[in-house]
Amino acid sequence: MRRALPLVLTPLLGAGVLGLGVATALRQEGLARLLALTTVAVYLAWVVVEALVATRPDAGRAVPAEDRGTLEPYALARAATALAAPALAGPLGPGPLALGLGVLTAGALLRLRAIVALGAGYSHRVRAPGALVTGGVYRAVRHPAYAGMLLAHAGWVAAFYTWPALALLALGLVPAVLARIAVEERALVRAPGWAEYARGRARLLPGVF
Repeated sequence: MRRALPLVLTPLLGAGVLGLGVATALRQEGLARLLALTTVAVYLAWVVVEALVATRPDAGRAVPAEDRGTLEPYALARAATALAAPALAGPLGPGPLALGLGVLTAGALLRLRAIVALGAGYSHRVRAPGALVTGGVYRAVRHPAYAGMLLAHAGWVAAFYTWPALALLALGLVPAVLARIAVEERALVRAPGWAEYARGRARLLPGVF
């Protein structure tokens, strides 16, 4: 079951976002409804594209020891954040929706660019390092895929704003991402050139962390 987890969770997440997001969007009026529906469409497009690029090749592979069980809480925190925002949202304003849509789109594109840059080396699980990728978006930060994940969900929560969704983002998804980064970097120290690469780059946000 753990091998198939990415393959199982992806359609469930997509279906939940579709149902809850569209239901919430249809309760809005005018421009807010249009922006809310567009935000849901962008999130779903991201889920589908990432599934096509990365989910199926990883689903049947053995769970590596390096992962240390970090995928499960990470996936749960993402799903909880993504579903709680539209499920609990009330009336939405065009301003926050437009801002959230822009941030969501930027984060999803950043993550997808990171996944494409890694190519066959990408995995939803933490695995023993192969060839080190330092070009493209990896010139800016060590973990652009995680940066994109957090940025996208910050936009999603900004669009469908509720305090519980913000709490799940801050107290669930962010710590889960940080835990994965810590575990992943313990595996990456074995990759030739990692120490030099990591020394000159932040993990997620240049000049901050």
